[in-house]
Amino acid sequence: MLEAESDLVHAHRVAASALHGEPLTLDEITLLSNDILPGWHEEWVLPAQEAFHLLRVQALEAACRTMAVSGSYALATQAGAAAIAAEPLRESAAEALINAHLAQRNRYEAAQCFRALTRRLHDELGVAPDPSLSKRLAGIRLVVR
Repeated sequence: MLEAESDLVHAHRVAASALHGEPLTLDEITLLSNDILPGWHEEWVLPAQEAFHLLRVQALEAACRTMAVSGSYALATQAGAAAIAAEPLRESAAEALINAHLAQRNRYEAAQCFRALTRRLHDELGVAPDPSLSKRLAGIRLVVR
């Protein structure tokens, strides 16, 4: 949980570096895995919470993609998992994590991530995943439960 202003300033710097294509450390991924002032529902804090939430999810997703390309698969999957934990219906984050798993030749984890996304999208929105993502995983036997 981010509370101190200095933590927030640091988190913004970390997010900015991720959005500019810099890899993150595990500590930085952990820093971006938390919203600011959770449990606070005062009107004055809601816009800042929403803005930081979006920023951190975008940064974690970008870090997942950056680190997968550079071969830092363990950190890539941690960043991708943190992005999905923050926004379970964000298809682009799921796609980044799936791509990181596939780059590491972990088809099972990629399929598990796709199955979970498929269930969440169906249950919450009544839709299927983007057809391009489904097509990408067509070679892996997927049974959605």
